[in-house]
Amino acid sequence: MYAVKIMINSESEDTDLVFYDENLCGLDPLFHVHCKLFIVDVLNLSPYPTLPGAYCYKNHPIFKVDIMGIIASCQEKQKNFILGVDDGTGIISCCVWKQKVETGDNDFRSFLPESLRLKTHTLHPEFSLGEMVHIRGKIKSYKGVNEIMINYITPVSSVSAELTHMLQSPYLYKTVYDQTLVLASEVQKLQLEANEIRTGLKPLENVMRELLAKITVFNIETIKEHDIMHRIQDSLGVHESLEYVESMLNKVLKQMERQGLICSRSDLANSKYESLLNPKADLKLLIMDIIKKEVYNGNEYGCSLMTLRSSLEKTSQYTDISDVAVNWCLDQLETSSNIIKITDTCFMPS
Repeated sequence: MYAVKIMINSESEDTDLVFYDENLCGLDPLFHVHCKLFIVDVLNLSPYPTLPGAYCYKNHPIFKVDIMGIIASCQEKQKNFILGVDDGTGIISCCVWKQKVETGDNDFRSFLPESLRLKTHTLHPEFSLGEMVHIRGKIKSYKGVNEIMINYITPVSSVSAELTHMLQSPYLYKTVYDQTLVLASEVQKLQLEANEIRTGLKPLENVMRELLAKITVFNIETIKEHDIMHRIQDSLGVHESLEYVESMLNKVLKQMERQGLICSRSDLANSKYESLLNPKADLKLLIMDIIKKEVYNGNEYGCSLMTLRSSLEKTSQYTDISDVAVNWCLDQLETSSNIIKITDTCFMPS
């Protein structure tokens, strides 16, 4: 566990913000809470340095937001609605997916009369320009611009509800959001101890990340061919034998495999790995092909994580692929706007 210190220059003073390791982010009371932020702040949120999928306000990890505003634009597409919502501080795009039509005996509509069943199949939410709505959803970045994937939306007809939201937001900013997260001293002590353990491996991991971003398949011998062993030895700050450096290298590779940055291949001998840090990694390309094929075969609502895992396990390369590696690739493909995450377990090509 570790923390990253970043200097933030503000108009009034310089502030040291500590961005905690992902294992400690859950101690923040705002973790996975719908935060009542103004739209201008949602648009300006930047990715959290140590926690994939999260965004930072001060040093708080933010995943979900709760906003209220007027519908300024509405664009209906085949599978979703794209709403432009304005709260007076800015306009943000919000995506709400149309209801998936279930078929078969498991669909509750099968017990309805045919006339009602047909109506429910064509029933979609209606949005009116100028209508005040209350929205909750997850923040996503699409082509470098933050937007909201809606999981709750309802019209606001009560003036008191609107006023309550307007009064609560400034109070929450003052008492919660603008207060820098500082963990308890006991937690910070444990973090420093863990930092000392990681110190020896971190420089080596940085060197390996730089190398593995350029190659696809490798093993220890491949790394030696790149004449990088002496550079690794320098990064460790020691003058030990190459055998010691190689043992440290094996530790780093195991650590990177646990993080999902590399994966072992079933079709390769001699303990070869595949680097998932490479943008053109075979696993990333295969995941993209599976998702596209699933959609092109008639699944209008994307490829489920279960279907994806099943397809990967049928290949000769990835029969024993780990969940961590698959999830890391999915996060990277989503970050680069190659795929869209519809739900927590369903994806489709962008």
